[in-house]
Amino acid sequence: MKKDLWLYAFGLLLLWEWLRPLPEIAGVTALWIFIVFMALCFGMYTLRVRWYLAGPVKVAAILLLTHTEYATAYDGTGRPWLISFIADLSKGMGVLLKGRWQESSVMAQTFFFFFLLWAVTWLFYWGMLRRRQVLPFLLLTIIYVAWLDTFTAYMGKGAILRLVIAGFLVMGLMQITRLLEGERQWNILWKMAVPFSLVVGTVAAGAYAAPKLQPQWPDPVPFLLKIKAEDKEESKDGPGTGKVGYSTDDSRLGGPFQGDDAVVFTTKGKKIQYWRMEVKSVYTGKGWRSEALEQYVGLPLQGEPPLLAYEPKTKVETAEASISRTKGGRRLPLMYPAGLSSLEQTDGVNYYLNYETEKITALVKGGGGLENYKVAYRSPTFLIEQLRAAKEGTGLETPELLSSLPNEIQQSLRQNPPEWMPAEVQQALRDGKQKVMLPPYLFYQYTQLPANLPQRVYDLAASVTKEKTNRYDKAVAIEEYLRGANFTYEKTDVATPGEDQDYVDQFLFDTKKGYCNNFSTSMVVMLRSLGIPSRWVKGYTEGDFVGMDAETGEQQYKVTNNNAHSWVEVYFPEYGWVPFEPTKGFANPADFVNETKAGETASSPAAAPASVQQAQQQRKSMAEKELMGEGTAAKSTKITGNGKLSWRLLLLLWTGAALLAYGLWRTRLAWLSWLLLLWYWGRSSTRTYPKAYQALLWQLARAGLKRQEGQTLREYAAEVDKQYGTTDMQELTQCYEQVLYSQGHVAWTGAATPWKRMMRRASRPKAG
Repeated sequence: MKKDLWLYAFGLLLLWEWLRPLPEIAGVTALWIFIVFMALCFGMYTLRVRWYLAGPVKVAAILLLTHTEYATAYDGTGRPWLISFIADLSKGMGVLLKGRWQESSVMAQTFFFFFLLWAVTWLFYWGMLRRRQVLPFLLLTIIYVAWLDTFTAYMGKGAILRLVIAGFLVMGLMQITRLLEGERQWNILWKMAVPFSLVVGTVAAGAYAAPKLQPQWPDPVPFLLKIKAEDKEESKDGPGTGKVGYSTDDSRLGGPFQGDDAVVFTTKGKKIQYWRMEVKSVYTGKGWRSEALEQYVGLPLQGEPPLLAYEPKTKVETAEASISRTKGGRRLPLMYPAGLSSLEQTDGVNYYLNYETEKITALVKGGGGLENYKVAYRSPTFLIEQLRAAKEGTGLETPELLSSLPNEIQQSLRQNPPEWMPAEVQQALRDGKQKVMLPPYLFYQYTQLPANLPQRVYDLAASVTKEKTNRYDKAVAIEEYLRGANFTYEKTDVATPGEDQDYVDQFLFDTKKGYCNNFSTSMVVMLRSLGIPSRWVKGYTEGDFVGMDAETGEQQYKVTNNNAHSWVEVYFPEYGWVPFEPTKGFANPADFVNETKAGETASSPAAAPASVQQAQQQRKSMAEKELMGEGTAAKSTKITGNGKLSWRLLLLLWTGAALLAYGLWRTRLAWLSWLLLLWYWGRSSTRTYPKAYQALLWQLARAGLKRQEGQTLREYAAEVDKQYGTTDMQELTQCYEQVLYSQGHVAWTGAATPWKRMMRRASRPKAG
């Protein structure tokens, strides 16, 4: 028992590494209850407690730990905790059988997770301690940690280092104990184990401290995301049907979608507005992506978010709103209005901003998601005549003199000129010229278009705006064109572009029907073809009006997945980003006012409706609201923007890993025999026979026919042949002895046939 203590400790370490990421990737706040249960299981395995005693104790422990953590959730129900617990568990089992795991309560998910952990601890015990198979579990754990490190926000560098060091130590110590097993001199173990441990520790420390090369292979994540996008292409039988709601992957747009009225969040405030979540800057011809990695959480956000939605000439007033996100729902980025000026500061909550996508993520200490928060923002009123008079080349479009920048930035630009700058500017920087005028990054970032965009898209945009002389009128002209009779709002019969088709070109000239992504993307591309900076924004509309607080005047809205939406923002120098709504049946909530008639709403289609009731009526006349990430079949496994994974995915991952390990262990005789047959297939060397014979002995031992100590090869061969009713083993042993003792040569080709027959017999465990 004592010599197995390090195996127990190693098994606990492996399972601990499986549990460690849960608070960060799944919001688990009560990790300690799983650790206690895991230790209890291993303790009972160590003490060899009978199953009929261990089972009830473990069930009682599960109930006790669950009660300790979640009993307060049932306070005020007026029923005993156990009755409420059973009702909750029954409901959780019902939705689990229907495949809707996320609809169950956190308590029910935790209860079911305990039983999965029970099964996994038994599998580790049986495989590692009873069968002494350490390597498969070590590799499985390393793969699990590496997968999370690659595709989530979890940093697994330290975990992999711990696993590799502990794995080498345990496998080395196991080998030492095997060598000493026959000698029965366990005091020698420590004399061998200590220097071995020192060698492993020294090598690991040296490797960790040594300088390391930069990655020599490209980051695999973009490649895998590309493969994922290709998997979403339209099949030969037609496009897949996506599910409505916010999606982080917009690389492949198009196709039909299904509605979903599940509530995502509710809001309270005195104004109505769209709820932003992120922007995309790069149009690929098939969809949208960002220059930065979209799974990147961002930098810590302190004070006022530097989003610069509106510039000084825009008339704004301060407003506030409160957001309540659905408890237990998807952990999405924060929803916020344009012009965000502050986020409610709460102890234990840190905000992060991805400056590229303007996505804001809230990380809560101890795990979990931010459910309730308040925002303050600047609500704009756009004066149409001022927008018409906006001067291009000013504001953020103003070129900047290199010498006006800090010396560190000047040096960095000269050493590595950004690729988005014109070639002549890059060359001037490299040549060390003093007076270099830097072009505005904003202009190049938000006028990007793919090189293969069809010419007829450029021609159409020029034709629609040929009589317009300013940026505002051009934007309105394109907006009116897309909202005209030539285009139809459609959510089911929507095409996905083929390999040689452009998403916008297909919509503008071929199908002329689609939903918000079709309309908004087409407007952005048409504006960019005219050299007008514009960007694609996604989030939610204001939702469905619920009621109004008579005392405060705050309006309450319910926002569901059906309210997911995308729209357009156009940059106006010295005014900022102005929203436009090209999708038919939707009304822009922003205020556009004719300067000559103060207080009168502009007649432009960009104008907001006269009342909340009109806005609701206009939206209810349409079918279900638009899809974000549309046209892609719903995937159960997604890399989310904040790196979080659902409980359902984690349970599937744990279950799949456990079943895979168990399946490999149960079928080890079959697949090992197959591998050995494949390895020695077609070999003709005289050295092959001794190796093949030894491999057969090992396989027979795995099948339960282990050669006893002091037993000769002939005696062993006779016993094996008696077991299988054959003479093949004695024939092979006679040939092996000839090679071993007479130094003769036996042709492998002649012995291969009986060897194969014996290997196939050894692929099944010994009967009885």
